[in-house]
Amino acid sequence: MTQALLETRGLGKDYLLPRRRLTQPRPRISALIDVSLRLEPGRSLGIVGESGCGKSTLARIATALDSPSCGQLLFDGEDLFALSPAQLRRRRRHFQMVFQDPYGSLDPHHRVGRSIAEPLRSLESGAGAGEIRERVAAVLRQVGLKPGDAQRYPHEFSGGQRQRIAIARAIVTRPALVVADEAVSALDVSVQAQVLNLFLDLQQNHGLTYLFISHDLAVVRYIAQEVAVIYRGRVVERGPTAAVFAHPRHPYTKSLLEAVPLPDPARRRRGRKCQVQVLDNPLKLPKGCVYAARCAQARDACRSAIPQLLEGEPGRAVACHHPMT
Repeated sequence: MTQALLETRGLGKDYLLPRRRLTQPRPRISALIDVSLRLEPGRSLGIVGESGCGKSTLARIATALDSPSCGQLLFDGEDLFALSPAQLRRRRRHFQMVFQDPYGSLDPHHRVGRSIAEPLRSLESGAGAGEIRERVAAVLRQVGLKPGDAQRYPHEFSGGQRQRIAIARAIVTRPALVVADEAVSALDVSVQAQVLNLFLDLQQNHGLTYLFISHDLAVVRYIAQEVAVIYRGRVVERGPTAAVFAHPRHPYTKSLLEAVPLPDPARRRRGRKCQVQVLDNPLKLPKGCVYAARCAQARDACRSAIPQLLEGEPGRAVACHHPMT
């Protein structure tokens, strides 16, 4: 088996919330629970799920911007959180992140050339001023912009161009891994397609590996060879994207796919029924399956025992006591 470029083992992340009363302990919420994933070099893994399921928390931990409460994060076989601060800093050039809001992630007071060069100055101390200018110019060309654009400010660009600048900043250190957290969700559909094609071109030309976080299933279907579905911090299904989307085995995956709008009104009426689902307290995890409260197929075992993420057919795994066939 090829060594994974990125691997999580039993990853968990808890957050403490403000006290409701002075004499009470601070309530704790689990954003990630026992997340174990593998991402091989040159591949793309999509992470999907509804808002608040833990996708962005996973993205921040994968880039060592946040630390887990338990478990391991291995990058190229090395546990990042076992490194010293100096060692981790030296590793950071090998993994970078593209955020959702390109305007918010760029300093409006700095020319874009300075913003793109910032990772080089911070993570590659041996790079001289001439080399930095050349690499900034080269990376601007790679994302479809002009070297002269380095002298302009973020507000002078469109949303799609700003996201290209954010991508340029992410790849200027020539990383092996790029984590994209909702990187196209703020863009118009036509611009989304252009930016997604840019991601694919860069992957083909430079062998990049992507961890692609998105709530848009069509985006994940287009860019990711594999997908992991997360619900309330747990991975409930993973496998090849085409197979998971064509034949979901977990009820939650099926509900996500059925929630995608259909252009044919008659087909919409035939295929769907509106159901009101009441969620339990998000601070209190159920004893059994995290999806049992919303699942029409839930039985007694689902409410009492946590289903393990087990592999059935090669490359596919589902955490469900009664997976669909």
